[in-house]
Amino acid sequence: MNAYTLALADKDARLSAMLGEAAVNFPDGKSVVWANRLLHRRRALPGERVYGPDLFLDVFALGSDAGLRHYLLGSTPHVLARLEAALRTRFPRALIAGAESPPFRPPTAAERESQRARIAASEVVPALVELEVAVPRSAPALR
Repeated sequence: MNAYTLALADKDARLSAMLGEAAVNFPDGKSVVWANRLLHRRRALPGERVYGPDLFLDVFALGSDAGLRHYLLGSTPHVLARLEAALRTRFPRALIAGAESPPFRPPTAAERESQRARIAASEVVPALVELEVAVPRSAPALR
């Protein structure tokens, strides 16, 4: 989560709620780390910046040995196909259970339910669904 995302969430109640419901939010940017230190002095929060692309690759690298299953969700079909191919080349033992590019708009109820069913059928749970989120454009489609 970077400063831009936080500024948007401050003005958008739905985005703020989505971020608040997330199991984990990592600070991506020194300004977010500094703000956390000032605003939440008594809480144990990450003291360093967590760079999303590095975390993403680390999860794939370490997850291979642990048998972690991944489901890629986001971006355009072309970019997602290239990402999946690159990940399979770089991490040949990685278990990619599925990949899909949702529409860049809020999904209909039927689309959302269909997506949930595909993710459940991939048997990725209790592992990870990796999201590529271009805030604010993609965020409404995730709810």
